Amino acid sequence: MYSKTSFAAWTLPLVLFVVPLNLLIFRKLLPQHMRATDTRVEPVGPRDVGRYIGADYCASIFWTATTSLMPLIVLALAGAEASAFFYLSFTVAYALYFLSRNLGMSLVTEGARTPDRLYEFALQTLTQCARIVVPLSIFVALASPLILRVFGEEYQEGAALLLPLLVLSAIPYTVVATFTAAARVQRRMRELVLVTAAMSVLVTTLSVAMLELSGL
Repeated sequence: MYSKTSFAAWTLPLVLFVVPLNLLIFRKLLPQHMRATDTRVEPVGPRDVGRYIGADYCASIFWTATTSLMPLIVLALAGAEASAFFYLSFTVAYALYFLSRNLGMSLVTEGARTPDRLYEFALQTLTQCARIVVPLSIFVALASPLILRVFGEEYQEGAALLLPLLVLSAIPYTVVATFTAAARVQRRMRELVLVTAAMSVLVTTLSVAMLELSGL
């Protein structure tokens, strides 16, 4: 009963809003945007679309696997208690990763409109990411004992090193997020897939090895 109610709560609002929102976007907003901007339009065929979407979907799967498998790996190798420590720390750190991904989406949008300024936009995106993510990561890392204390002494002890490491790892990811966004604009899909695949494989395999060697 609960699953049906939860499913209805997620899907019914979609039924109510998807159709009117699409009508608004495609009948009003997009035509207005096309009239207001002088954007270069390139011919795109079905094969181009399929190749782009296929590679982009593959890269997204690697990213999802990296983030979604980690809590399961910790649960399987270190147990439920360690999984609780990890999931709390990972949730906090993922918010910082999400900032970089969102700014990368903005880079894709602006870079696609004016590709000749992609390098300039990429530098601006990386700068904006650094201005937000670096101080927040350092602050959370330093304040991690106080943050974890809210959830109890067990979390304060069990995730004392884990939370700072995870939030600080969001700093180098700003470079990865900017590169993958720029690669999408330039249609360098092979590089996009290779980078996300390498990151996924390295994070997963090294995490397994480190869990077995030194624990959480």
